[in-house]
Amino acid sequence: EQKEATEKIKEQEHFIQQIADASPTILYLFDVPTQSMAYINREAFFVLGYLPDEIVEEGANITDYLYHPEDIPLLPCRKQSSKTFQQVDSMIQYECRMQHKDGDYRWLLVREIVFKTDEAGKIQQIIGAALDINRRKEMERTILQNTLQLEQSNASLEEFAYVASHDLKEPLRKISTFGDRLVASQIDRMSDDGKIYLRKILDAPQRMQNMISDL
Repeated sequence: EQKEATEKIKEQEHFIQQIADASPTILYLFDVPTQSMAYINREAFFVLGYLPDEIVEEGANITDYLYHPEDIPLLPCRKQSSKTFQQVDSMIQYECRMQHKDGDYRWLLVREIVFKTDEAGKIQQIIGAALDINRRKEMERTILQNTLQLEQSNASLEEFAYVASHDLKEPLRKISTFGDRLVASQIDRMSDDGKIYLRKILDAPQRMQNMISDL
């Protein structure tokens, strides 16, 4: 019975190990007292280029080695960070950059929960899950750049429209001004047809100014 129980435990451990390695998310176990990774699954290789053993063997240097310096304050229970869990059963979520083996940083969405505490309730181990969101971040950055370019383009177009409107209206104002003078000084000398023509000449600039303003 003891042997069967041992075999069953081994099968369960193997099953859990296979699930972890098949996961499309980086899964890891962080040991707080030693400040090292006690375990990390194979997804670390596909996302970051490191074999699991390479990360585990890094020991207490893993935080400085793997994470972007600006993002370390987001990490709970690290000696380089003052952040911690508000409650033992709570979960912390954050976005951070981890360094790929080739030197580039990749964005990951991370969730961490407390896995183990000592008798005094002090946190001993943390389970973490890190999802690769680098492509999403790149898309967000592209959208932001496109939005800024569009805003700049719209501002330039608005400025152009204002200048063009002003320049197009200038000759119309002269037509209206001199037309009004012509009405004031010459209207009595004009024939009926001349008065009709002059009225049409004065109406046309006004309609054109309205069209320019609408445009």
